[in-house]
Amino acid sequence: MYENQQLVGIARCHSYDIQEVDTAIKKSVEETGGIEQFIKPGSKVLVKPNLLMGQAPEKVVTTNPSVVRSVVKLLTSIDCKVIIGDSPGAGLIYSKNNLEKVYRSTGLLDLAEELGVPLNYDVSYKEVSCPDSRTMKMFPIITPALDVDSIVVISKAKTHSFTRYSGAAKNLFGLIPGLEKPAFHARFQTPAEFAEMLIDLNLLIRPALEIMDAVTGMEGEGPMAGNPRGIGAVLASPDFTAIDIVTATLMGFDPFEIDTIKEAVKRGIVSNDLSQINTDWDLVSQLVVKDFKKPPGYFSGNEGLKQWLFLFLMTRLGRVYPLYPEPDGDRCTGCAKCVRACPVHAIKMERTKAKVNLKLCMRCYCCHEMCDSRAIDLKSTLIRHILNRLAG
Repeated sequence: MYENQQLVGIARCHSYDIQEVDTAIKKSVEETGGIEQFIKPGSKVLVKPNLLMGQAPEKVVTTNPSVVRSVVKLLTSIDCKVIIGDSPGAGLIYSKNNLEKVYRSTGLLDLAEELGVPLNYDVSYKEVSCPDSRTMKMFPIITPALDVDSIVVISKAKTHSFTRYSGAAKNLFGLIPGLEKPAFHARFQTPAEFAEMLIDLNLLIRPALEIMDAVTGMEGEGPMAGNPRGIGAVLASPDFTAIDIVTATLMGFDPFEIDTIKEAVKRGIVSNDLSQINTDWDLVSQLVVKDFKKPPGYFSGNEGLKQWLFLFLMTRLGRVYPLYPEPDGDRCTGCAKCVRACPVHAIKMERTKAKVNLKLCMRCYCCHEMCDSRAIDLKSTLIRHILNRLAG
């Protein structure tokens, strides 16, 4: 495991003002031991932000370019050869044209030109063997992640309708090329199974440094259809689980209810409490957003009966209890991204509008995640409504 794997640097940062972000990034990285503790000067580095979809920075769907700017400047200050890249979400074909659209919309195209650093347009990928993995013995990984000395991951603090929380561990799923992603959702159909795969992927790739953009996060129906919510922090750590524990805490989660963190505890990557996380807990307590709106279907540990019912029914009643996706015909633009994203081919276009076959739907919410028109609502079944009322 990583040296100082449970060390997390944190700094206040309440806006995306360039100077404020620069100061906060430097402070959080210095608290982990400094950039040269993890990145060799003069080395080739992939900076991997969260580029789920081509959305403007103020939508908080993607990593803010001001945070990317500060990290790139920190790396180039030690003469690193930096390239910025990612493979956007499951509904997008991994092509040069789509990459350019995403880079332009998210502000990274202008940023790259300003700083004189390249953006990745290599859309090839390679199969990487991982015999020690518990889930996959071979992962398809985008080529730029394999052609560098180190990877710096810059995540966005968001909720997630399927995994509850989208942070550092989940962000690395972006190294799986576009339309290869639905196959993973088809194979790992529960949040716990998906978390096992994500931990395997992170242990295979082993990013050198994790940065978290928690200046403004996303609450509610994340990672795409939620709303901006100020948190006021940036974080840094050499370990994806440690930074996720602190970020989830800032968002008002019980971090040990997040499946990737639970899986990390099972594997002995981190302890089952906060005692081994070395961070400024006084600052964390000051920044916690206690009323951060959680994703649909999330119940905290102090709602014992309701949580027990939810977990039991998710496994025993299958499609009867979980929320189901329903496209809104007025908002649907007919782009068909949801069709491409669906791992079980449960969505078809009828008269230019998306239609979900709920008998086939596996409730992974990839369609909801990838709809940039916010045209897919997550609806409650009658049984779910009744049982939730009974649970109080």
